[in-house]
Amino acid sequence: MIVKEGPASHSPFKLESLLRRLQSIDQNIDDLGARFIHLIDSKNDPDEEQDRILDSILEYGPDWPFGTDEGFKVFTLPRFGTTSPWSSKATDIAKVCGLTSIEKIKERSRLYSCIKRQRFSTKQRSNRNAL
Repeated sequence: MIVKEGPASHSPFKLESLLRRLQSIDQNIDDLGARFIHLIDSKNDPDEEQDRILDSILEYGPDWPFGTDEGFKVFTLPRFGTTSPWSSKATDIAKVCGLTSIEKIKERSRLYSCIKRQRFSTKQRSNRNAL
């Protein structure tokens, strides 16, 4: 499996809104970041040219800042077995671009990064997961 970082998954407004919601649970949270992560099934690792093509396919959307990349990480992904139109189309585009070793570009997952001054308590973890 190949893992590729993608663009910001939320607008600056949405990211700020999420940060405020988290800070209502825990005032020790200083910053929040969110980006797409792409999981790719491939028969083999791409060579340099194939990697460049794959990067260009996965470069999309507005060029928003994604916030911090540091701190505590939370990785979210769709239910296993889910295949969205986005995944099907991205896989088709990869094949049209000559990336025949790509079996499937899986769903866009999200990676949230959170800078916090103290560890989350058990109660805060359960509240955080509700977001």
